[in-house]
Amino acid sequence: MEELSPIQDVDEIPVMQRASLLRAQELYQNDPLLVLLKDRLALNSFMLLAIGIVVGSVFFYGLYILPGTGHGLANQPLFAVLEIATATLLLIAYLWLPEIVATLFHTLWSTGVLKEPVSGEDATTFYAHFCKELQKWMNQPVWPIGAAVFIIIYLLNRFIVSGPPFLNYVPFWLQLTTAVIDGLIAYTAVLSIIRLLIALIAMNRIFHLFTIYINPLHPDDVGGLGIMGSIVWLSVCIMLATTLSFLQTIELLTHRSIFSSTLDLLVLIVVYIVVTPVVILGWLVTPHGVMVKARDAVLKPLVDEFAAILDHPQQLTKEDVTSILADNDRLSAIKRRYDLIIDMFPIWPIEVKQIRRIIATLTLPALLSVIPNIIDFVNLILKRM
Repeated sequence: MEELSPIQDVDEIPVMQRASLLRAQELYQNDPLLVLLKDRLALNSFMLLAIGIVVGSVFFYGLYILPGTGHGLANQPLFAVLEIATATLLLIAYLWLPEIVATLFHTLWSTGVLKEPVSGEDATTFYAHFCKELQKWMNQPVWPIGAAVFIIIYLLNRFIVSGPPFLNYVPFWLQLTTAVIDGLIAYTAVLSIIRLLIALIAMNRIFHLFTIYINPLHPDDVGGLGIMGSIVWLSVCIMLATTLSFLQTIELLTHRSIFSSTLDLLVLIVVYIVVTPVVILGWLVTPHGVMVKARDAVLKPLVDEFAAILDHPQQLTKEDVTSILADNDRLSAIKRRYDLIIDMFPIWPIEVKQIRRIIATLTLPALLSVIPNIIDFVNLILKRM
């Protein structure tokens, strides 16, 4: 495995090489779990994901169907599926987010999307400083420490107040096992959300700090910003997993005839209806504005020329017929060129079909919430037949 150079040694590397040094390993050096799994044990993300899915499946389904443990808890509608899906989505985000973030900024820089800084400073030095600031924020020790303390307090409080209520149906050893697994899942979730928010802020900053070059003929069909699709989909994973975690809790409590707290419902509604669109749009709005501005800059000479021709006074005399016809030809040519640029110039960092897929994916929690009702309705009809 490639040996990592310490972050503190970056200053010793020549400036011209320093700007391209942003690597995934440098964005999680504050995370002992990820350092252990990826750097010390040298396990790749796909292997870790496979292990996580197997462990999650054995735990959330296998242990809960043992005699005298869950009272059939795992056989309740959607319980095992939602738990495994939530853990898998959060693990995907946790494992791949540093790599995607590093790839995002490196690609924007290396492909020339980021031009000179608006401040007029040297581009290479300025970008190198930006990378160091990003690494600094990503590697604040307060993030994993705060996440661990919060999770420990939450789990201790869970046992003090005997909650969540469905744990009263399982033996103590399974409650402890559940606490450990839930703690690991929560840890990956909290750190993934923190890294996502830092990357989101950094992306919006860099689009304001640099002039952006949009290439309408770029092969990705979005002006060279196609790399942003990966980070948007990871955001969808995190938001979907968060929503599913609340959905499965509410579903389980409802099936057990335990009243779901108003707080659970409120958090679910806020995450699903408010937070999710805000996070997704956070990746799209600033690039959209930059892309529209770049397109308008290309269109402005045409608009000015079109207006100048229209404002040119013409007398409908025999001598001016030739001039009028020439102006008409110029106006038609300008209009065709204007329409061509509008059609070919992308104004969103991801394709429209990708946006449709994202919307369809984010509707899954709403569809899953009605499945138990459909199952109950079908069972009722079958019993009456």
